[in-house]
Amino acid sequence: RTSLDTTALTAALASAARALLASADAADATLGAQVAGAFKLSATEPDLTALLTRDLSLLSTLNSQPSTPPPPSLAALRALRENALGPVATFERLARSSTDSAVRDEALAALAASRAPNAPALLVGLLPALTTSQRGTALDRLASTPAGAAALLAGLRANTVAKTDLGVATAEKLRALLPADPTVASLWKDLGGDAQRVLRLDGANADFSATQLTLTGPFTVECWAKFDPTITNIDALLTAPGKFSINFHAAQLRVWLNGHTPADIVVAKKKSAPRVWTHYAITRDAKGVFSLFINGELDATSTTANNTTFTALDLGRANPKNGGTAGSLAEFRVWGVARSAKQILENFDRSLPSAPNLAHVFSGTNWGPLQGKARLDFADDAPALLTAAEAAVQDEKFAHFRTLANTRGNPDSGKQLFTALCLACHQFAGQGGAIAPALDGVGNTGVEALLRNILTPSAAMESAYRTFRVILADGSVREGFLVEESADSLVLRTPGAEDRRILRAEIRATSYLRRSLMPEGLLENLAPEQVSDLFAHLKSLR
Repeated sequence: RTSLDTTALTAALASAARALLASADAADATLGAQVAGAFKLSATEPDLTALLTRDLSLLSTLNSQPSTPPPPSLAALRALRENALGPVATFERLARSSTDSAVRDEALAALAASRAPNAPALLVGLLPALTTSQRGTALDRLASTPAGAAALLAGLRANTVAKTDLGVATAEKLRALLPADPTVASLWKDLGGDAQRVLRLDGANADFSATQLTLTGPFTVECWAKFDPTITNIDALLTAPGKFSINFHAAQLRVWLNGHTPADIVVAKKKSAPRVWTHYAITRDAKGVFSLFINGELDATSTTANNTTFTALDLGRANPKNGGTAGSLAEFRVWGVARSAKQILENFDRSLPSAPNLAHVFSGTNWGPLQGKARLDFADDAPALLTAAEAAVQDEKFAHFRTLANTRGNPDSGKQLFTALCLACHQFAGQGGAIAPALDGVGNTGVEALLRNILTPSAAMESAYRTFRVILADGSVREGFLVEESADSLVLRTPGAEDRRILRAEIRATSYLRRSLMPEGLLENLAPEQVSDLFAHLKSLR
């Protein structure tokens, strides 16, 4: 379905879907709705609306049970959402009054997706009646279309929408749609989303910062970096030409030493992905053993040692003379000690302007003597590093949920939460969604890793699961998991929806975001005993 243009089949598919929707058999009617949604058959709107309206009283009072199949009318509601069509007044009624959470969430999504002129205003009117989680989802979806963004801004100006309900991710979408709007600019600033200055290098051998650093004895070099395609040994973090270089061979971080055997004293196992911010840390201990860390996690350790003193090291400089680093660097730190794995993991997502044994910090407007066309750029997607105050708040949050995670819970209740909250995107034992990493054996990672991945999903996400944004020609924004792309189209996957094939002709712009597809605030929306129950189940997944 997503690998070809089905335009020529639309009439035949619509005819087949109508026949199924008219069937008295629930399975047939459900299949008809699924076909109408999957293939974006807008001509089936009257049939879908009729099916939805027929069972409206059932949907209003439905209480889903795992053993009870959902009615065809719920599939019709989803199909109308997929087509951005349908009776918005009905969506609003279901979102406001249905006793079933699945129906309410689907109705909210349908209302947010609708192209009806009055849909955004209806959704804004619903905001006070929604839970914190539903309100965040609704606001995010409103910020995805020009009409929704306009309704959201009207609510902000009229004080019917609270700034405190909006997160940086929602403000970021608003900026993509309305980059010159002063209200959006003020909101972005108030939420701490101001773009950061980063060192930008365009790929010429002469482009670097002449820092002339010296590394002697134990040390740690760490920074955030985002490289252009493709990543090679021409891309480097720190180099003394012909002597020492921290660069990327075939997209793998390595430390190269001239005269050492082997010359690559340590090479990362994991390949680096282009166009995404990644944290790298390189340490050398007192014995001369090198270790590489990627996004706070230990990746590789050298099997040989070297205690040479390295001098005249420049930031972003490459060894070869046929090109240089192409990418951006942020928060570059050099320590006079080998930081421990625990120290690196706990602090890689924090800004540290000063600390014991911290010899050099390059960030903001301080990047040393810039050479060639090396320059300071603003980068909207630069990693949002925590200040000392923010880090203290995060530490307190981690301590709170660490206590709950280690409190005895009911694993059976936790399994139900796991199914509802996690399997929409993750898979376990072959069941669930195909958007996020599989969770088989996740219990072996330990409570700290689980907390980090749930509470701060964007801090160290797998590069393959970062959010991909598509801005369409009509100004609307779509975000999800990039499944595949070709010369004429791409396929986007979002939780709870059919994969969508988008033609290049429909696309204005695309980009990866420094944000995980996994939402933040998952644990905050649970009761304390539910957190303990969920972790009791997660720890059993070995």
